[in-house]
Amino acid sequence: MGRTVSSVRSTGGWLVCLVVAVVIVLVSPAQLAAQEHEQQEATGEQAEVAEHEEAGEGHEGSEEHGEEHEFHKHHFAVIISSTESPEEHGEEHNGDGHGDTHGEGSSGGKDDPDFTIGFDYERRFTKRFGFGGMIDWVAEGRREFLGGPIAFLHPFAGSKFWVAPLAERVRATGDWDLVWRIGAGWDFEIGKSGKYSIAPNINYDIAEEHELWVLGVAFGMGF
Repeated sequence: MGRTVSSVRSTGGWLVCLVVAVVIVLVSPAQLAAQEHEQQEATGEQAEVAEHEEAGEGHEGSEEHGEEHEFHKHHFAVIISSTESPEEHGEEHNGDGHGDTHGEGSSGGKDDPDFTIGFDYERRFTKRFGFGGMIDWVAEGRREFLGGPIAFLHPFAGSKFWVAPLAERVRATGDWDLVWRIGAGWDFEIGKSGKYSIAPNINYDIAEEHELWVLGVAFGMGF
């Protein structure tokens, strides 16, 4: 009886060991396969993340590149314009020592439109802001020429605004007056490169003794 129990226990022990061994043999490959699958998935996710990061960096780089080349840092323009002053302006100043000056080149005591040709240069320091200078020569009328520094603002697309403190030479007396010019315009680019442009513009000149509207067209080149 004792031997039988011992034999049974021994046989049972071997069976347990055999079952455990079979389980280990069957389970181990499955675990290894699962681990390999998890590693592959992790590697794939890392690769996707890396690709997205690279794509994002490339996109940012292209955006920066685009921003850098969206505008030209230097811009030169030839401007043809006409000045318009209030018709009663010449009459208001007759008799006060300034009538002849304001009526210069006009008929009937009124200021006629005066042809003006000018040049301006802008250096763009950022996409929005630029600084430069300008000079205008007037064929006839009160002013002979004017010039000075000018600050530009480019808020969106082809729009631009500017303000400039200018020195104006009076034709009749040779005196110099301070003129504040406020203006706006829109650049229409010619061609895909955007190097050349046509820009209609309007200016309002404010001086101590007179005010003028200046309407014109600028033919520009960027580089």
